[in-house]
Amino acid sequence: IVCFSSTTFCREIFEMKRILALFFCICLLTGCNGSREPEERDYVMVIAIDKNYDTYVSVARPNRDSSSEPKEDIISSKGESITDCINKINKKSRGQLYFGHTVACIVDKSLLKNSKVVNEIITTCRNSSQFSRNILLFSSENVRAVMEAEPDNTTVSGYIEDYTEVNKSYSYDINDMIKAVTHNREIIPPKIMADKNAINITK
Repeated sequence: IVCFSSTTFCREIFEMKRILALFFCICLLTGCNGSREPEERDYVMVIAIDKNYDTYVSVARPNRDSSSEPKEDIISSKGESITDCINKINKKSRGQLYFGHTVACIVDKSLLKNSKVVNEIITTCRNSSQFSRNILLFSSENVRAVMEAEPDNTTVSGYIEDYTEVNKSYSYDINDMIKAVTHNREIIPPKIMADKNAINITK
């Protein structure tokens, strides 16, 4: 009888452990781990860094009306570093900034010769799981003009995606920049410029 009771007790403990494990898995899958809903995010499509760390991000938000044209809002901030600027922009935005869908990083041409800036960009990509090394890199002599441009029937990020899809030789990403730094080579991404409502990309 004692042996039977022990066996029954062990089975009950085993079943309880299974139930607790299942409950824990359900909690993880249903978002009890603190993750944000898509509606609470601002999806950063383009990040741009101008002189003096003036930083701009182009953000897209979930649009329930699929028939409307896509639109991206520009949020900017000044700070002592790129990280400082992004933290300030995060406080200004309606939702939490999310960089998992970022298409491009546009950097003032002079800053690409600044090792501090380059190292901060590389460190950010290495330390954050959101940032991909496949983010396209561009240099510009007028970052603000590019971010404020309104190319016909598309957004800045949309134009970049369409253009580089057709002109694959113009693709230069963060990973290429890391390789250039590692081998002590010059960082030479394509140039991006804005002329009124048009955006131009050249080597």
